[in-house]
Amino acid sequence: MGGTMERKILFISLICTLITTIGFAQWEPDVRLTYDDESSVTGSSNTWSIAARHDSVYIVWTDTRDGNSEIYFKRSLDAGAHWEPDMRLTNDPAVSALPSILLQDTIIHVAWFDTRAGMNNFEIYYKRSTDAGVTWGADTRLTYDPAISWYQSIAFTNQNLHVVWRETRDGNYEIFYKRSPDQGMTWGPDTNLTQASGSSETPCIAVSGSILHVLWFDNRDGGAYEIYYKRSTDQGLTWESDVRLTDDPGVSFGPCVVTKDSMVHIVWQDYRDGNWELYYKRSVDYGLIWGPDTRLTNASETSESPSVAASANNVHVVWWDNRDGNYEIYYKVSTDQGLTWSSDTRLTNDGSWSQFPHIAAAESMLHVVWRDGRAGNDEIYYKRNPAGNPGIVENSRRLVHQGFNIITPLFSKTIGIRFTHAQTNPFTIALYDISGAMVSYQTFPSSATTIWLSNVIIRVLPAGVYFLTMRSDDQLTGKGKLVKVK
Repeated sequence: MGGTMERKILFISLICTLITTIGFAQWEPDVRLTYDDESSVTGSSNTWSIAARHDSVYIVWTDTRDGNSEIYFKRSLDAGAHWEPDMRLTNDPAVSALPSILLQDTIIHVAWFDTRAGMNNFEIYYKRSTDAGVTWGADTRLTYDPAISWYQSIAFTNQNLHVVWRETRDGNYEIFYKRSPDQGMTWGPDTNLTQASGSSETPCIAVSGSILHVLWFDNRDGGAYEIYYKRSTDQGLTWESDVRLTDDPGVSFGPCVVTKDSMVHIVWQDYRDGNWELYYKRSVDYGLIWGPDTRLTNASETSESPSVAASANNVHVVWWDNRDGNYEIYYKVSTDQGLTWSSDTRLTNDGSWSQFPHIAAAESMLHVVWRDGRAGNDEIYYKRNPAGNPGIVENSRRLVHQGFNIITPLFSKTIGIRFTHAQTNPFTIALYDISGAMVSYQTFPSSATTIWLSNVIIRVLPAGVYFLTMRSDDQLTGKGKLVKVK
């Protein structure tokens, strides 16, 4: 069996299925995700700090632990049950802040604004990972002008990646747009979407099919800020006219937009009632016609910074609210595409501030991340509801293989895996310890029938039982197996 540095991995004939018994679970306890003495913060409502697909959850945030503001990333591959270590995405002496994350299969897109071109010259930067966050490409600068470019929002459709932001190159804030036709590898020119006398600010973007939907708030009419909308039906090549969506004497501010099929859902904060409340509006025909404003909150204090997610008939909204004397995270849902809404649900309950939440829905699960001060400084917190997305039927995704067999090691620290059916997609092999923590992870190309995992993935490990899993298309496929290290 060898000495302490020559442990062999033996297999046992116990096959485990990775089935989580959920039932009608409610919101689970808060989970603290960051532990450092500096500030870790999520972004504004037009950015997305969280993305989820199947059982993978990814988050990005701004962090000052390194003495200046940098972009950090973290992921969970088991639907938020366990989290991998923090990963620093930027490394420059300037300010890198307010990241947005977008998930496209196993490609992760992240955009943020950055001052490395000069402290008074915010520019939009971008980077991506093509292996679900294991490795990352170089930072790509997207804007080149002496003005301020910031508060970006990103969306993806077909092979096109779309970015909108606000900018002052024309002497006042306007909304600009650019796209990449090849998943972020190359980028087209900047396009000015607004040309108004007032300020056009903090855009957000969503897609449905080939149609792009852009929302922002604007005071071009000389009064309070109102919500405006425009769309493109040809992947951003041409754009229709601006459409004013709100008309009230109060400020309408900070829209957030999502789509589901022909439905376009927007939520924003509004001061028409004498304090900040949340309002909702929808279009059922890809943005051609819009329904009336619907007031979502009715509290004595402010309700701010909504984030929205849509899945099947469900529309989920989270926000922060100080109706209880301090800022807490609240949630509500519509299960009929925005026609009726549940009562407010308070998600946090601590004596400090809980602010700037972001929500994502994947399968039957809901995932929420926010910034929280209960530790004495801003940290990132997370919670989930495993059955919070009602009416979702798990995908009947075709398994790319029916199982795999572990082969007795030929030499120390090596394990072989033979597939019952050859893989048709790139896939990954992951090894977890008994606590559920990932100890090794490696990606392989398609069409493999037998793989020998060397020291790269199977290291010298402490004696014990480990769980070996396989993923393809970022999902668990087939069955896992227990392996025992002696």
